[in-house]
Parts: sequence; C-alpha cells; structure tokens
Amino acid sequence: MSKTIPRLLIVGFVAAQLVWMLMPHFGSRVSPRMMQALTTHQSSSKSEQDAAISEAERQDTADASRKAIVIIVLVASVDIALVYLFWNYGTRKTTA
Repeated sequence: MSKTIPRLLIVGFVAAQLVWMLMPHFGSRVSPRMMQALTTHQSSSKSEQDAAISEAERQDTADASRKAIVIIVLVASVDIALVYLFWNYGTRKTTA
C-alpha cells in the first residue's frame, strides 16, 4: 500500500501533463509585434504592408516553436526527476 499511492500520483501527474500538452490551445490573439507592424505600415504601400506582416508572422512562429521546445524539455525533466526520486518511495532495503 505504501508504494502504490506515490506511484499512482506519479502516473496521474504524467498523464495530466500529457493531456495538457495534447490539448489544442485555441485563441487568436494578435501579438504586439503584429500590432506594431500593422500600425506602423498602415499608410505604406500594399507590398510594404505585406512584407512587414509576413516578417512579424515569421518571428512569431519562431518564438512559438522555441517556447514549445522549452516547455517540452522542462516537462520531461520534471517527469524524470519525479520518477527517479519518488518511484521507490516507501520501500525499505533489507539489511543483512
């Protein structure tokens, strides 16, 4: 019984993280970089507006991919630490 509860908590925590990571994160918020590109190039020609918007989208996409990699690495390291430290919690080694 003493080993079962920590192991179930670890499995539950890892499963909750997996569900959170696989859940779609909806929402179309305009980034500050995109707002700046839209406002500063509002009176410019169409080609300059399109170039500024595409550059802002490219930078936002690069930032989002970096953020996703950092989140995945942090979640994986926390999971590894939890499993390593608490998987055998409550077991006692027999002394000879």
